[in-house]
Amino acid sequence: RGDPERAEMLLKWIETHDDNNILPDIISYNTVLQAWAKKSNGSASRAHEILNQLQKHPSLRPNTISYNTVLTAYAKSRQPGAAEQAEALLFQMLDSTTNSTINNNNMTTVKPDTISFNAVLDAWACSTHRDAPYRADHLVRQMEELYRKNAHVRPDVITYSTLLHVWAKSGHVESASRAEQILAHMEAAGTSSCQPDIVMYNTVLHALAKSGDQPASAKKAEEIFSRMQSTKNGLLPKPDVITYNTVLQALAKTDDPGAAKLAESILQNMVVKPDARTYTAVIHVCANTRGGSNPNETLGIAFRVFETQRLS
Repeated sequence: RGDPERAEMLLKWIETHDDNNILPDIISYNTVLQAWAKKSNGSASRAHEILNQLQKHPSLRPNTISYNTVLTAYAKSRQPGAAEQAEALLFQMLDSTTNSTINNNNMTTVKPDTISFNAVLDAWACSTHRDAPYRADHLVRQMEELYRKNAHVRPDVITYSTLLHVWAKSGHVESASRAEQILAHMEAAGTSSCQPDIVMYNTVLHALAKSGDQPASAKKAEEIFSRMQSTKNGLLPKPDVITYNTVLQALAKTDDPGAAKLAESILQNMVVKPDARTYTAVIHVCANTRGGSNPNETLGIAFRVFETQRLS
């Protein structure tokens, strides 16, 4: 079980022995594809080869599950060029002139679905290609357009979470602002299927904290944090320790002379237990606070925080 070579060998044996009265069906092929998809080291390429063979089969044709299995294999492979291969296969599905194939004498629609697109997005999330976020953006726009025409492709929280991850890790100049736009788009959708979770909020805060557009991005991080804390926003997830730590890291990059006092206030009003990174972040804010009317006050905050950490 789970051995793709043995599964493929058995499939070939069934096909070449006419006297066994057993014929492989699309489920047989998909089982072999799934076995290859679970294996690493070139398994995606082999799964793709089997898919190509299935396309030439005299009586069978691949279905959506067949394609999705190969797309998932590419997403998991982490091999160079995997995202490009997955995207090309997805476009092959989109550009197909025939949308139905014969499967057990039933008509089966071969169209990409949400799983298809999400698998390719996942492949781009693992890619180091500089254009990865733009390619991911293009895919999501296609999904949204298809959804307006036919509900079989509907962007979900996985779609936007993956897109957010692609942008946040890209390091592009516009990565923080684009991440913020994606979050705002999800919030505006107002549907449970696209409701951003705490991980997504933390991803956006992290992108803003490391953005080169400071102190503007730090201010935006503070605004998002304030919304999360507000009791009026019942749908928003409550901050966790990562949220607090990330906002404090952003606060260290602001030009607000009251940043140290704000950092101490955030620490004192935390609804979760601070960790070592929290205390370090507050002290870092104190070290970077400039322009205050009382430098000794900032120094006093740093000493209080240090002592609190020592006694905790």
